Amino acid sequence: MNEFATPNEDDTFEFEPETLVGTHRAECIGLERKQSKQGNPMWVWNFKLEGGACLFLRTVIQPAGAWKIAQAATALGLPQVDGKIKCGISDIIGRECMVEVSEDSSYDGTPRPQIDKLMPLPKDDGDAIPF
Repeated sequence: MNEFATPNEDDTFEFEPETLVGTHRAECIGLERKQSKQGNPMWVWNFKLEGGACLFLRTVIQPAGAWKIAQAATALGLPQVDGKIKCGISDIIGRECMVEVSEDSSYDGTPRPQIDKLMPLPKDDGDAIPF
Protein backbone atom coordinates (compact mmCIF):
# COMPACT_ATOMS: atom_id res chain seq x y z
CA MET A 1 0.00 0.00 0.00
CA ASN A 2 1.32 3.41 -0.89
CA GLU A 3 2.07 5.66 2.08
CA PHE A 4 -0.18 8.52 1.07
CA ALA A 5 -2.75 7.55 -1.49
CA THR A 6 -5.28 4.97 -2.46
CA PRO A 7 -5.19 3.44 -5.94
CA ASN A 8 -7.93 4.07 -8.46
CA GLU A 9 -9.24 1.41 -10.88
CA ASP A 10 -6.09 1.31 -13.02
CA ASP A 11 -3.84 1.03 -9.94
CA THR A 12 -2.37 4.53 -10.26
CA PHE A 13 -2.29 7.00 -7.42
CA GLU A 14 -4.32 10.19 -7.44
CA PHE A 15 -2.83 12.34 -4.67
CA GLU A 16 0.26 14.50 -4.70
CA PRO A 17 1.97 15.03 -1.32
CA GLU A 18 1.68 18.82 -1.39
CA THR A 19 -2.10 18.65 -1.84
CA LEU A 20 -2.41 16.92 1.52
CA VAL A 21 -0.48 19.47 3.60
CA GLY A 22 -2.77 21.00 6.21
CA THR A 23 -5.36 19.88 8.75
CA HIS A 24 -7.89 17.22 7.78
CA ARG A 25 -10.68 15.25 9.33
CA ALA A 26 -9.76 11.55 9.30
CA GLU A 27 -11.07 8.14 10.24
CA CYS A 28 -8.90 5.42 11.79
CA ILE A 29 -9.34 2.49 9.40
CA GLY A 30 -6.65 0.18 10.70
CA LEU A 31 -4.30 -0.48 13.60
CA GLU A 32 -1.61 -3.12 13.57
CA ARG A 33 1.17 -4.05 15.95
CA LYS A 34 4.50 -4.37 14.13
CA GLN A 35 8.21 -4.15 14.77
CA SER A 36 10.34 -1.14 13.80
CA LYS A 37 13.57 -1.47 11.81
CA GLN A 38 15.41 -1.14 15.12
CA GLY A 39 13.45 -4.08 16.52
CA ASN A 40 11.15 -2.07 18.78
CA PRO A 41 7.44 -2.87 19.04
CA MET A 42 5.19 -0.23 17.50
CA TRP A 43 1.62 0.50 16.48
CA VAL A 44 0.93 1.43 12.85
CA TRP A 45 -2.25 3.53 12.67
CA ASN A 46 -3.94 3.85 9.28
CA PHE A 47 -6.09 6.91 8.63
CA LYS A 48 -8.40 7.75 5.73
CA LEU A 49 -8.68 11.48 5.11
CA GLU A 50 -11.63 13.34 3.64
CA GLY A 51 -11.17 13.01 -0.09
CA GLY A 52 -9.99 9.41 0.16
CA ALA A 53 -6.23 9.67 0.72
CA CYS A 54 -4.76 7.22 3.23
CA LEU A 55 -1.85 7.97 5.55
CA PHE A 56 -0.28 6.05 8.37
CA LEU A 57 1.32 7.00 11.66
CA ARG A 58 3.85 4.89 13.56
CA THR A 59 4.00 5.06 17.35
CA VAL A 60 6.75 3.18 19.15
CA ILE A 61 5.60 1.21 22.20
CA GLN A 62 8.31 2.43 24.58
CA PRO A 63 8.47 5.11 27.26
CA ALA A 64 10.00 7.61 24.80
CA GLY A 65 7.01 7.19 22.47
CA ALA A 66 4.28 7.16 25.11
CA TRP A 67 3.39 10.82 24.45
CA LYS A 68 2.46 10.04 20.83
CA ILE A 69 0.25 7.11 21.84
CA ALA A 70 -1.40 9.33 24.47
CA GLN A 71 -1.96 12.00 21.79
CA ALA A 72 -3.67 9.42 19.56
CA ALA A 73 -5.80 8.12 22.42
CA THR A 74 -6.93 11.62 23.37
CA ALA A 75 -7.61 12.67 19.77
CA LEU A 76 -9.70 9.56 19.13
CA GLY A 77 -11.55 9.86 22.44
CA LEU A 78 -10.37 6.47 23.71
CA PRO A 79 -11.19 5.52 27.29
CA GLN A 80 -8.23 5.82 29.64
CA VAL A 81 -7.87 4.74 33.24
CA ASP A 82 -4.87 6.00 35.21
CA GLY A 83 -3.21 7.03 31.94
CA LYS A 84 -3.66 3.61 30.34
CA ILE A 85 -5.81 2.99 27.28
CA LYS A 86 -8.59 0.57 28.12
CA CYS A 87 -10.02 -0.70 24.84
CA GLY A 88 -9.44 -3.14 22.01
CA ILE A 89 -8.52 -2.55 18.40
CA SER A 90 -12.14 -3.01 17.34
CA ASP A 91 -13.04 -0.07 19.62
CA ILE A 92 -10.52 2.15 17.80
CA ILE A 93 -11.39 1.35 14.18
CA GLY A 94 -13.95 3.80 12.83
CA ARG A 95 -13.15 6.58 15.30
CA GLU A 96 -12.49 10.02 13.87
CA CYS A 97 -10.10 12.84 14.68
CA MET A 98 -8.28 15.72 13.04
CA VAL A 99 -4.81 15.14 11.58
CA GLU A 100 -2.15 17.71 10.81
CA VAL A 101 -0.20 16.74 7.70
CA SER A 102 3.13 18.17 6.57
CA GLU A 103 5.47 17.35 3.72
CA ASP A 104 8.63 15.41 4.49
CA SER A 105 11.29 13.74 2.35
CA SER A 106 11.45 9.98 2.01
CA TYR A 107 14.70 8.00 2.08
CA ASP A 108 15.30 8.81 -1.61
CA GLY A 109 14.48 12.52 -1.31
CA THR A 110 11.01 12.23 -2.82
CA PRO A 111 8.50 14.46 -1.03
CA ARG A 112 5.82 12.61 0.91
CA PRO A 113 3.09 13.64 3.33
CA GLN A 114 3.29 12.62 6.96
CA ILE A 115 0.99 12.94 9.94
CA ASP A 116 2.58 15.29 12.47
CA LYS A 117 -0.19 15.59 15.02
CA LEU A 118 -3.55 14.08 15.96
CA MET A 119 -6.21 16.30 17.53
CA PRO A 120 -9.77 15.76 18.75
CA LEU A 121 -12.63 16.75 16.48
CA PRO A 122 -13.88 20.27 17.10
CA LYS A 123 -16.65 20.28 19.73
CA ASP A 124 -19.29 21.50 17.28
CA ASP A 125 -18.33 19.03 14.52
CA GLY A 126 -20.51 15.98 15.05
CA ASP A 127 -21.08 15.10 11.40
CA ALA A 128 -19.50 11.90 10.13
CA ILE A 129 -16.98 11.99 7.30
CA PRO A 130 -18.78 11.54 3.96
CA PHE A 131 -16.71 8.66 2.54
